[in-house]
Amino acid sequence: MDWITQDIALPSQELNIPSLVKSSLGFDVSAAEIHDQFLTNLPHSEIIVNHQNVISDVLTPIESAKLQIREIMPLDEMLREFNGNQDEIGIRLELPSANPSEIVVKTMIDENQQIVRVLVPERFGGLLRSFRMPIDKEISTISWEDGILSFLMD
Repeated sequence: MDWITQDIALPSQELNIPSLVKSSLGFDVSAAEIHDQFLTNLPHSEIIVNHQNVISDVLTPIESAKLQIREIMPLDEMLREFNGNQDEIGIRLELPSANPSEIVVKTMIDENQQIVRVLVPERFGGLLRSFRMPIDKEISTISWEDGILSFLMD
């Protein structure tokens, strides 16, 4: 069950907005994994052990907060948070963005239901929300226009 990055159709005048370089590590990399890479190059094992102790003390509350943010929200809660709506055609969320080309949508199938993850890096240090599509529905097209992120459903 891997996340698949989806294309988002933008209005033609928005297509030439420069994009930030995206990390090859992906969204699921943790600070602990990045620190492990850093620590492998340190020469003294005592420094490594002390550093790992400090990091583990700090990371425990951070990781639990991240898990809470990454939890899959009920669709109705997502719609309320983003002043969205749903009908038989699709789902629409108010998602104003200065750089709509930076919005990232990923999907995966879990227990025969599509899960959608939305990341907006510029908003509040990085907004990340996940929700389940309605049963027996999947995204056919995603578009952004005038502050509305639309998910058309099959």
